[in-house]
Amino acid sequence: MAKRLLKRLRSLLWKTPPIGEAEGHYCCRDGYSARLKVLSFEPDLRTGGCAQFRVSLRNDGSAICPPVRLVIRWKAKAPDGSEVFVDDQIAAEVVPLPPGETQVIQAACPVPVNGVWDVDVEFHCRSIDGSNWQPTGLPALLHRHVSGQSAENVPAEFDYEVMYRTVDLQKDWWTPAGPATRAEYESLGRGKCAQLVALGLGPSSRVLDIGCGTGQLTEALALILSPEGLYWGTDVAEPAVKFCRAKFPQSQFHFIKNEQTTIPIYGVEFDFIYLGSVFTHMFPADIAVMLADIRRLMADSGCVVADAFVSPAIANFVGNRAMIQLNEGNLLAEFRKHGFKVRELYSTEWNEQCRRVIYHLTAQESR
Repeated sequence: MAKRLLKRLRSLLWKTPPIGEAEGHYCCRDGYSARLKVLSFEPDLRTGGCAQFRVSLRNDGSAICPPVRLVIRWKAKAPDGSEVFVDDQIAAEVVPLPPGETQVIQAACPVPVNGVWDVDVEFHCRSIDGSNWQPTGLPALLHRHVSGQSAENVPAEFDYEVMYRTVDLQKDWWTPAGPATRAEYESLGRGKCAQLVALGLGPSSRVLDIGCGTGQLTEALALILSPEGLYWGTDVAEPAVKFCRAKFPQSQFHFIKNEQTTIPIYGVEFDFIYLGSVFTHMFPADIAVMLADIRRLMADSGCVVADAFVSPAIANFVGNRAMIQLNEGNLLAEFRKHGFKVRELYSTEWNEQCRRVIYHLTAQESR
């Protein structure tokens, strides 16, 4: 009876999944063999947070097991089940283990997913020389959901220019743009591009990328747009603009610094205007001014793709330029006021009261 109570208490303290929910057997080319069990793993993962975990590794071979690095492999999945990105983290190191002995590891690692996703969390073993131990069957595997932050938990007001100048963009151009890893950055860029292709984008399309950052979408579009096409990228941060000019020297690619609510481009209309994580940092009054400029730049047969954090429970807006949640009805009314028809392309729950929605805007009528 006492043993059962103790086991139940440990389960509550560690929020431990049933033993066997995540268990794998691994072998190395040198003949070493070990069994890994996940004893506990953070149940409520959040962007910008850490995953607390506890695992055991047992040497079930006949020789002393050399030092082993425990690797956590994150696999994010899109709503359709397709794989979005894969990221490996070295989470801990196991000391040499004699045959039959077990080491219990308790540690934490950052959640490398900057968004709301369903993820598969795999556990692997890796030798010090970098070679992977091969699972004899399926690796130890968990399924988790990564949730978003609330507006109250984001940093205070910040300056994008200062933020970009604190990073060596030649070594890390993905973190300032939001993604925690280069793999996530590139995968999200391909996903955004695929979304535009599904809406009709082709080699000769004219694209305006407002808030281009360090070229996440640009990189994917560079593989599609022909010399007959056109791309303009704009950003409020001059360091990001300069970085893109150097990285994308193609003659049909252009970059310019925009103001908070206006785009200094004239004499051209665009088939596709993309705003990724732009309205998520703008106050309602700013969005109203920006929409007028966007309508000016959009061809009659063109469209706009933009995302926003929205909620019917918010009176007007919540947050600051680091992250702003908007009243959903007010935003939709503002879209229509500026001559746009609106439909949702995709939405996901961000927190208990808020969704992140990707909108598709087209002209209500020709000008």
